[in-house]
Order: sequence, then structure tokens, then C-alpha cells
Amino acid sequence: MSDIKGIVFDKDGTIIDFYTLWLPMVEKTAEKIIAEFTPVEPGASEYERLEAGIMDIFGIETDESYIDPDGNLAQATVDRSARQLTDYLLEQDFQVGWSRIELEDRIYGIMENSVDEVDYTENLRETADLHELFFKLKERGYRLGLATADTRPSTLTIMKELDITDYFEYIACGDDEIPDKPDPAVLENFCSETSLECSEVAMVGDTPTDLKTGRRAGAGLVVGVLCGVGTREDLEELADELIETPKRILDVI
Repeated sequence: MSDIKGIVFDKDGTIIDFYTLWLPMVEKTAEKIIAEFTPVEPGASEYERLEAGIMDIFGIETDESYIDPDGNLAQATVDRSARQLTDYLLEQDFQVGWSRIELEDRIYGIMENSVDEVDYTENLRETADLHELFFKLKERGYRLGLATADTRPSTLTIMKELDITDYFEYIACGDDEIPDKPDPAVLENFCSETSLECSEVAMVGDTPTDLKTGRRAGAGLVVGVLCGVGTREDLEELADELIETPKRILDVI
């Protein structure tokens, strides 16, 4: 497609393995929340109930065999997840002696700390050879952007670990002062930065939210990848193209 001049990638599930990185973070978050705010001991049936409730808020089945592509872990910002976790904890009637604002701030901090404790050496895996992919795309003249619900500190740390930061001209994160996906703002801002039209940009992601972002912005090409949490059934009605990994983007643009 010679009319495509720029590509905006989602991050988690699209260019990095979603499961190996984020499931350990959720496990740590659930463990810390229950330990800090409840008297429940690990191994008790009440502990398992609370843990399942927290997993459900993130959109994860208890046995971790399924992640909801529209759930919080797949597409929500840390802010939104912290609000819902706060609601859940208050619904359990645990008297933590804090105001709602203090409780939400603490839960936000727990989530951030859990991310910091994830072992990137062990858990951070690419869904394709990213250096090869991005080098070839830049060699062909494509302008590259990244749009993620993850926070900017976490995103920049991950990109630094993978040594891919310099390939991108624009990075939009969940804690930036712009509307969250699927609002078209992330693509519109990318276009403003690169002097492109949305019709000249491809949006690539693994969830319906990513693809809706492309549709609402009027992207010239909307591409679903099947290496993340979205299934073919989740994505096929929204995508112009479905590919197994982001490496196949080279075959459809």
C-alpha cells in the first residue's frame, strides 16, 4: 500500500509478549493489596475469593488461561484500574482507616511498584525480531509511533531494555494528558508530529480497542495482530488485515 507513510503500533501484546510480562505484575499486585488492606491469610478460602475478585477486575480468569481483550489489563490505564480496585476493596467492607483518595493513591503506588519488581531479563519477550522489523520499516521511509495504555516511565524502561526507542518519532502513554484509546487523539497527535494525514497511517494492535482507535481516526489501514490477547473472532470485523506477528506488517503495507 504505497499510500501508507506512517505506522502506529500498540505495545503490549503487539510488539512484546503480553502474558510473560503482565501476569506476574498482576499476581504481585493482588498479593500486596490483600496483605496490606485485609486480615486474610494466604491459603484461606477468603484469600482465594479476594484474589479471584482482583483478577476479575483486570479481566483475567482465575486459572489465567484467558485475558479479556476489552478488560483492564489489556487496555485500561493504571488510573482506571486503581479506581476499580479501590471500589472493589471498599465493597468488601475492610476498614483501612484511609480516605478513598488516599486508598486509591496507595493502590496506584502498589501497581507501579509491582511493575518495577518484574524481572525484565526473564519476563520481557519480543513478539518478533523488533530491530530487524523497525530497521526495515525505517529503511523504507515509514514514520513510526507507539500508543500504549501503559505509563510513560514503564514504557520508556521497556523500550530502553529492548533498545528500540530511537526508531520512534512519537510515543503516547496512558498517563499523558490526552484521551485514552480508542479516542482518535493518539493517531491525530502522531499525524501532527509527522505532518501526515490519518489516511496515510496504519494502526497496528492486538485488541478491539486498538483497532477502534484506528477506525475512529480514519486510519488508512487497520491491522490486527494475533500474538496478543485478541482472537481472530475479536478482531476480524474491525481489521483490514490480520497478521500472526508484527513482522508480517512488511507484507501488507
